[in-house]
Amino acid sequence: MGGFDLRKWNSNLEEVSEAIPEHHRGSAHPLSFNKEDRVKALGLEWHPQRDMFMFNIHAKTLSTGGPTKRTVASTIASLFDPLGWLQPIMTYEGQVFMQKLWLQKLEWDDKLPPELVYEWQTYLAEMTNLRVIEVPRWIGTTSKDRIELHGFCDASRTAIAAVIYSRIVKHSEEPKARLLTAKTKVTPLAVQTIPRLELNSAVLLAKLMNQVKASVVSWTDTATHYWTDSTTVLSWLDDHPARWKTYVGDQVSEIHASSTPEQWYHLRTHENPVDCATRGPQQS
Repeated sequence: MGGFDLRKWNSNLEEVSEAIPEHHRGSAHPLSFNKEDRVKALGLEWHPQRDMFMFNIHAKTLSTGGPTKRTVASTIASLFDPLGWLQPIMTYEGQVFMQKLWLQKLEWDDKLPPELVYEWQTYLAEMTNLRVIEVPRWIGTTSKDRIELHGFCDASRTAIAAVIYSRIVKHSEEPKARLLTAKTKVTPLAVQTIPRLELNSAVLLAKLMNQVKASVVSWTDTATHYWTDSTTVLSWLDDHPARWKTYVGDQVSEIHASSTPEQWYHLRTHENPVDCATRGPQQS
């Protein structure tokens, strides 16, 4: 992909570190399990002692003095979340808020009106809670385990979202679920029906599942399950794309290209784990 050399590799295992050329290492020595050891990248931290990823939010990021559209955009962009673990905060709360600023037709250095200042301060308070979030680096699999992939999608008037979990089934233990990745998109300002938005979220999930399975060769034939709370989407998927009007047919055809109707299941809205990414954590 572009012919670039990947550099700044880090490991807490000496054998792995020694196999990496020195000019490609992030540190001269393998990381120990000292609680002070950590690797930072744009606000994302890896703690080798607990083998956890965390988010480091700096105090200067949380400055609330006289917010403008420019400082709001800068703060939202400062969160590094490549796998979508923070989607309810980053995309729903952050990008939806930015959309409101554009609708207000504010210039970049205009101060926010009082009602939006209060909403922004609420968002900043939620950002401080990100410091306590920990995501395991290792999802807990071994060669003897059975792995299932479960994807969930949802939509609202403001956002569509998809999330994927792995379900690890071990011989003598309770199955364990691990968050893998998520993706959220703010809906366009042009009005669309909820069923169409739900269908768009199903397309988003199908694409995201393809990316996950392509990233791990051994997962190509892994049991895959797709979940939606929309019975309308399930009815569209149960029939041939040619039966539906062009827009719906095109979306159904894209989903059918990488999944079968038998892989799609229904769940109730209040059981959908991606609900918070389309309605915000305060509403879920």
